[in-house]
Amino acid sequence: MRITVFLVFFLPAIVLQGQSSMLESKPKTKIKLGTSYLNTFARSINEQVQGFDFNIGLDRTKQLNQRFAFDYGLGLGFTAMNMKNPGAFFLSRFRGQLVSITSLEKAKQVNLNIPLNISLLLKQNKSLSTKLVGGVNTELNFISSFEGNHWGEPKNLIVNQFNKSELSSSNYRLLNDIRFNTGALWSLSRNKGRVDFGLGLEYSYYFRNFGAYSKVAYSFDWRK
Repeated sequence: MRITVFLVFFLPAIVLQGQSSMLESKPKTKIKLGTSYLNTFARSINEQVQGFDFNIGLDRTKQLNQRFAFDYGLGLGFTAMNMKNPGAFFLSRFRGQLVSITSLEKAKQVNLNIPLNISLLLKQNKSLSTKLVGGVNTELNFISSFEGNHWGEPKNLIVNQFNKSELSSSNYRLLNDIRFNTGALWSLSRNKGRVDFGLGLEYSYYFRNFGAYSKVAYSFDWRK
């Protein structure tokens, strides 16, 4: 409840602040397609995961000055994660939520992503820029699929947030995770869009663990 109240007040305030800032250029809205790889390492061995995120959505950039920019967006994401140590613990959890599978092996989710980021330009060439970036991605879960071994038998579990009458959905939050990140971003400008390459660290609020990520994204103007 505390973190939900925080988001209700904090996220709109950040967006409004970005909209009301004194800007040097007109905000740009882009369609963004991206994928990222995450490998967690700093947490209990029972809660370490690795996997991929695939995202598509709208990304809006406001240039605050020559070096700082504020980005926010809205998108649909697909997550596919594997437990690095399946079978190592009882009463499985995924991102802080109880999963009724004794040995969770795989998790797949469809989420609504709300990213907020700020970037600092370090170097700008004709077509390549280097930036330091930091931000937070809030995930709201729609549908989840869990696979594993339950008392020696394979088990699949589907959680549908749109149908709370299902018994399997009763222990799951709509707010799936809050993922903080920081790292470096290289952007390559092309005639019809931009390609981003990123490396950095990520902290999961509900998983309570750190991980290293790498990502690739392509974006192009939504409106000319």
